[in-house]
Amino acid sequence: MNVDEKIYSLMMVAEEQQKLTLEFVDEQKSEILALKKEREAILELHQNNMAAIEKMSRKRISLTWMFVTAAGSVCISLLIALSASYYLKGTLSDLAEAEAGYERLRGFDADITKCVRNGTKYPCVRVMTSWGAYDDGKSNVADLYILDVEN
Repeated sequence: MNVDEKIYSLMMVAEEQQKLTLEFVDEQKSEILALKKEREAILELHQNNMAAIEKMSRKRISLTWMFVTAAGSVCISLLIALSASYYLKGTLSDLAEAEAGYERLRGFDADITKCVRNGTKYPCVRVMTSWGAYDDGKSNVADLYILDVEN
């Protein structure tokens, strides 16, 4: 192969490269145009969706919707208040019973104190353990002890 043939073959390769480069640039331009159209379509779709969402949100915030929400809140608040009242009523009656029992024991001059067990305070009453548990022979009441009122 002589020099002219080599130059000719290099020129052919350069022409082929230039043709391929131009085809690639044209493909890139067409793809860029397609992406631009797709982006515009997506942007338009997004704007339409945002307008629809705004319209729906304006419909939902109406006086009726607010009234229903307020009425539901009032009902739930009343239910909570009634539940708390019922609970407190039972607790207060239990407290009254405990106070009545305490006063009855005080009436017998019972030695009532506070005892600490495992870090917790409990009410304690002095009993006569030497006599053992009370048993009237008719029922099995073995957890009653006679109160020791005399120390």
